[in-house]
Amino acid sequence: MAKRWTILMVSLLGVFLLAACGGGSDGSGKDKEGEPNTQAGKDFTTVIARVGDVEITQAYFDDRYKMLTPDMQMRFSGDNWKQRFLNEIIDEVLLAKEAEKEKFDRDPEVQKKLEFARRNILVTAYTDWIKNHAEATEDEVQEYWEKNKEEFRGLSRILVFHIQCKDKNKIDQAYAKLEAGEQFERVAAEYDEGPESSPNNGLIGWINPDGYVLGVGYDKTFTDTAFALGYRKYSEPLYIKGNWHIILRGEKVKGKIPALDDVRDKVVEDLHPMATKDFYERKLKEIKKEVPVERYGEFRLVDADNAEQLYMRASDARNPYARIDYFSRLVEHFPDSEYADDSLFMMGFLRSEALGRPSDALRDFRRLMQNYPESEYVDDAQWMITNTGQLGLQKVGARDAQGLKNKINDIRSGQ
Repeated sequence: MAKRWTILMVSLLGVFLLAACGGGSDGSGKDKEGEPNTQAGKDFTTVIARVGDVEITQAYFDDRYKMLTPDMQMRFSGDNWKQRFLNEIIDEVLLAKEAEKEKFDRDPEVQKKLEFARRNILVTAYTDWIKNHAEATEDEVQEYWEKNKEEFRGLSRILVFHIQCKDKNKIDQAYAKLEAGEQFERVAAEYDEGPESSPNNGLIGWINPDGYVLGVGYDKTFTDTAFALGYRKYSEPLYIKGNWHIILRGEKVKGKIPALDDVRDKVVEDLHPMATKDFYERKLKEIKKEVPVERYGEFRLVDADNAEQLYMRASDARNPYARIDYFSRLVEHFPDSEYADDSLFMMGFLRSEALGRPSDALRDFRRLMQNYPESEYVDDAQWMITNTGQLGLQKVGARDAQGLKNKINDIRSGQ
């Protein structure tokens, strides 16, 4: 009973919020306060139940089910689950109506929770909008492609022959003839017992790394061995899946790198998280210019009075998140400061090496190169874009941009 009560109380907030989106409309197109109701009349799905003056529609039922946790969805499955779930919704509506009747919605604590939930829902809706409208620029697509084009290369393939025998003595005899210099295909014609390969003098055909092997299936030992061989080189006898094999590698065709236009959708997909963050930060920056923000008491940003002080605090901080926060505030409040380009360089390094977020680091390095093209850190930023997250630079331990620059230059020069 206690568990059910908890579930109902948790659901109560959802009912209030959904009602605020049009569920309690009187059909006038306005809400209870007389303001235009933008959601009025938009749900034309079938009414499946009515609780007093509240209609429960098919769309409401479906949306409410989607809000359930996976565990709760498991509870409402199997025989007659729709009826049981509708009963749950009806109970929620009854409790919500009773709570309104008893003026629970006027309770300060309830109002705070409703406002908190409302704000969270709006933020989620807006960030979803940002995610759906974020796009990588053509320059970003080209840069990502140039750096990662090898990852799009098609799989290499090799032509493979083998000699397959059930008996160890027989495979040893075949191996001895190969060692004596006899041609592989001639020995295969005599000894190979593979149903698919024996009619073709041991020929299996073309295979990819970890790909399917005719007559063998998927076997990593076989493919790894085949790809490790040189041209027209053969292996020692290997016992694989109940048979002995001698493998010969023939021609090799290296996979080709496709044209960018052929894989553009995949490149854009890979870049989407970074594009989303860029768009998010641009929008937030625009909003901050329009809406004044003030902090009071202990929350006042006294450190923002001095760029040098912010930089020193960032350099002294041990927590990488705290350091990034100081550097970020410096760049935001003092973009013309002599420390701004240093801060962006350090932010990129910290995100890449201390936090393991190379995609976030790329944004900082690009921003440095774009906003401060005359900076002494531009070349190092470009180098970091190529090598971000790959060199274990977290061990460098530099506390300032110049120290990090020197360490990176040492690495670049091979010291």
